[in-house]
Amino acid sequence: MRSFIEVEDQAAQNLLKDVLEIVNIMEQEFAMTHQMLASNPQYAEFVMAAQQGKLQQPNVAKQPSLTKQKTLETLGHQEELTMKQMASMKDKPMPEGGDQMEMMVTMMVE
Repeated sequence: MRSFIEVEDQAAQNLLKDVLEIVNIMEQEFAMTHQMLASNPQYAEFVMAAQQGKLQQPNVAKQPSLTKQKTLETLGHQEELTMKQMASMKDKPMPEGGDQMEMMVTMMVE
């Protein structure tokens, strides 16, 4: 029984080394981050649920709610609004003198 536990522990250590190598962090950095996150009750609860298999997986099969057509319509509408705003700013006369910062902030707010 003891040898099985040792083999399992060695396999876990090898897996950890491989993962740390892939994500390019040191074991000490992983340990410090894990300790910091483990002290957070929300994170600890999340990890516990994941370990117990109670964590809800996102629905991968769900269709995206944003379509290409809707995106193009929204971008077109935004472009129209931008052009109208630029035209209205172009027609306004530039204020003479005054505080440059205040004029810039006013322009950005518009």
